[in-house]
Amino acid sequence: MFYEYIKNNPQWNLQINRQLEGIKESSKVKDDLKIIIPKLTNDASWYKTWFSFGELREKEEDHALACAYFGLAQFYLNQDDENKQTVVHRYLNNFYRAHTEIDYESYQVPYQKTFFALILKKWTTFIQSVK
Repeated sequence: MFYEYIKNNPQWNLQINRQLEGIKESSKVKDDLKIIIPKLTNDASWYKTWFSFGELREKEEDHALACAYFGLAQFYLNQDDENKQTVVHRYLNNFYRAHTEIDYESYQVPYQKTFFALILKKWTTFIQSVK
């Protein structure tokens, strides 16, 4: 079901519905949204609010919800925003912690004086799922 959380803002409603699909009926999410939605007034408040709730849920080790909130926090940040990389990394970190059913191997590949995260799905699992 598609909810209109914010009047006259179809783009924000689309992103909230998209990111919270599958978990938006949870009482925890509904309680969070009662606090979050009134705080969303512009792009800066969008980032700040979703990020702070992502941190809260990450601290509580609710990785699926932290992942969703970090995903929302990063959505409207420009690629060159100093916060973008940090939020995306936290999103991915929580994604893999929330989805332990994914059988993968992770590697750190050297790239331009830093490291590029590489995730490979294990072939045995992939081959079994194709059969």
